[in-house]
Amino acid sequence: MIDESFKDESIFIKSFQKLPFITVVLNISMLICLLLLSLAIDLYSIQISPFSELSDKIYPNLFWIYAFTEASIVENFQWMNLIISFIISLLLYFIIYFNNLTSTKKWVFLPIGLLVLYFEDKYNTRHVISEIIYDFSSFENMSLIEFQSCYYGTIIELFIYTIYGFIMLIALWKILAVEYFHKHKKYFIIGYLLYAIAAVISASRHLFNWYDIIGSKILNKIISGFDVTWSAEDILFQHNSLGFWFMDFVLEESLELLASSLILGGVIHLVYHYNQFKKL
Repeated sequence: MIDESFKDESIFIKSFQKLPFITVVLNISMLICLLLLSLAIDLYSIQISPFSELSDKIYPNLFWIYAFTEASIVENFQWMNLIISFIISLLLYFIIYFNNLTSTKKWVFLPIGLLVLYFEDKYNTRHVISEIIYDFSSFENMSLIEFQSCYYGTIIELFIYTIYGFIMLIALWKILAVEYFHKHKKYFIIGYLLYAIAAVISASRHLFNWYDIIGSKILNKIISGFDVTWSAEDILFQHNSLGFWFMDFVLEESLELLASSLILGGVIHLVYHYNQFKKL
């Protein structure tokens, strides 16, 4: 007769093994729901309480802007993914350290990198740094917005993202060196790749005005045939079109949400295998 405690433990282990996949699926499901709600409310003018009322809190009254803008529903889920990943990876680091399972020198870069990502995502630290550089520079003939929108701003943002990426790549190097993670390294690899894409397109968003051009084409294609009172060329936040913000909000935030959920899934899987670190 099978020991019931062993059976319960086996069920728990199998459930825990599926947790990384479930985490990613839940985030994707939430993203799809928000996109469908945006389609229904903003294009088909369907009143879906309480979501329809939420769009009234922001100008223009569009649900997709409310759902994907700064500090929005999507970004709050990103922050949650990153802070949970940070806490788990920090606890994991201390477990490794106090049990002398393996060298901790490179593992410390995972919680550091995740904390850096969290602060960048929540507080836009690259903008803060560029503002400091602007204040100490000799670009009095430019406004701050003009400075951040020109080649100088692009170079500064790419340089800052490179530093962030270097910290995270050290952690990834250590993770990829763990040979028994071969099945689940894809969580980290795809997550890192999506963050890299989001970083590059975000830093280059003002080059040749491509965000505005591509975003307007995509958005106009989406809304064509619908009876709406707005267009991709409408200006939002005084200096960029809705087409630009479609790229900045919907595209960027979706990529970052998926990336953060994949990294969280990878971190959860690290916990499952932490006792095998002594093999390194």
